[in-house]
Amino acid sequence: MSVRTATVLLVILAIVTARGAASQSATAAEMPALRHADAEGLARLPFIVAQQKDFFAQAGVRVDVIKDAIAGPDSNSQAALKGYEPSIERGGRADMATANGGFFINAVLNGSDAVAVGVQTANPVYSLIARPEIRTYADLKGKTITLTAPWDGITLTTRALLAQHGIGKNDFTFEAIRMSDARLECLKAGKCAAIAAVHPTDIQAINSGLGFHRLGTTVEAGPVTFYVEVVRREWARTHQDAIVRYLRAQAAAMRFIHDPKNRGEVSRIIKEITGEPQAIVDQRLPTMPIPSCAFSPGRVSWIWPASTISSSSPRTPAIPTSRFRRRRNLST
Repeated sequence: MSVRTATVLLVILAIVTARGAASQSATAAEMPALRHADAEGLARLPFIVAQQKDFFAQAGVRVDVIKDAIAGPDSNSQAALKGYEPSIERGGRADMATANGGFFINAVLNGSDAVAVGVQTANPVYSLIARPEIRTYADLKGKTITLTAPWDGITLTTRALLAQHGIGKNDFTFEAIRMSDARLECLKAGKCAAIAAVHPTDIQAINSGLGFHRLGTTVEAGPVTFYVEVVRREWARTHQDAIVRYLRAQAAAMRFIHDPKNRGEVSRIIKEITGEPQAIVDQRLPTMPIPSCAFSPGRVSWIWPASTISSSSPRTPAIPTSRFRRRRNLST
């Protein structure tokens, strides 16, 4: 091949490459886009899988992660009491957010215009960790049990677990402390008889040598919709294409997560998210709250937390689930 011929070929290759890059850039720019509030913990698992496996691009949607999406001073829990989703309403910087089901329901009951367009996590595993002297559920009567906010899904599912074993809301003293690590300190100090703890705090408690043990887990109480994808109702009406594409990408991520041949890679990603040693991840992985691929909340799993909130608050009437969700059939 002559030098002249080689030069011509290189020029043609450069032009083709440049045009291809420009075409890809234009395609990316033309994709429907949404701003998603950054999440914490294992709620991020399907999102990170979708990013790493390029599922969003394959579905034809651009997703921008918004850190610190909450504009005001209220936490998610405080905002729920005031009737709004802080990441997407009242100045929130995102279009979509992953919301604790209990917070979301409480926010809507208090006036929020948010709607759920997808279910991200169902049936998470929270452990009821008890002190050594508490050998059975009956031993909890008259004792202090530390959970979190009354309208938090953790509290609702733990209350359901307790009720299943004969411990009603008037049979124990309720204490609310945010974060599992802080609740564990309460247990160590002897200020409470039992706590609700997420992974890996539950394993840390059991392995602490202090005699703490697991009485049960929240999955024993029955199915529940825990984390949901929420948007403003009006935004949902005008951005249906972006939502559908986003959910298709999430569905692909869910299928990847639940495929047994990907278990090792999923374990690695979970380790990245939690920052825990691989040994602890592997110990807990079989019962971790791995997200479930569900986009239309089932009647049992959706009404269960709503009815629990109603029963725990005399001012809250039974409300139809259409108030909370926007249903649309998806072809994935």
